[in-house]
Amino acid sequence: MTTWTCKGPLTALALLALSGCEAGQGFGTLSLRSPEGAEDTLPLARARMSGGAIMLVPPSGFCIDRASIDKDFALLAHCEALGGPVTDLNAPLGVISVSMLPVAPDGPLPTITEIARAAALNEISDASEGPAQLVFHARGPAPQEGLSERHWRGAMLLNDRMVGVAFYEPAGARAAGRAGRAVVTSLLERTRAASK
Repeated sequence: MTTWTCKGPLTALALLALSGCEAGQGFGTLSLRSPEGAEDTLPLARARMSGGAIMLVPPSGFCIDRASIDKDFALLAHCEALGGPVTDLNAPLGVISVSMLPVAPDGPLPTITEIARAAALNEISDASEGPAQLVFHARGPAPQEGLSERHWRGAMLLNDRMVGVAFYEPAGARAAGRAGRAVVTSLLERTRAASK
């Protein structure tokens, strides 16, 4: 078994750039509809992740796809797309990937430039960067056909983990703009508050 603990952000960046798609994971596992009466397949409103260190809490209108959950990875989509109830009609359409990576205590958050380089991103815009959290819009490879190359990214340090978020809208959809930023920011803030 390999344990990924790094003393700096670059190793974490290389793994985070994969957005959880290594080892056969990817967006292909996203369930679009739960069988009627199958409660163990219903989407989740929150999930304990990364060995219990992180409580993942989706933004309004989104739920966690139970079938996608791994120790340090999860996919999120509109609750109703996953067989759950409609919870927010104003939430933008899209898929969110969340990945977590152990980092050294008090290690620095990678910069937007470092993340962009590691994930082959360009056309960076609408960036906000602080010591413990960052959010930006970028163009880069879509993880699955049908998703836009333009997407929102975010990252934060929390409980000796780096939490990476990517919000992908459907290709050809009207860009969510600030609503896309709000999706990523809300997920980071709700997860931080629930994980203390």
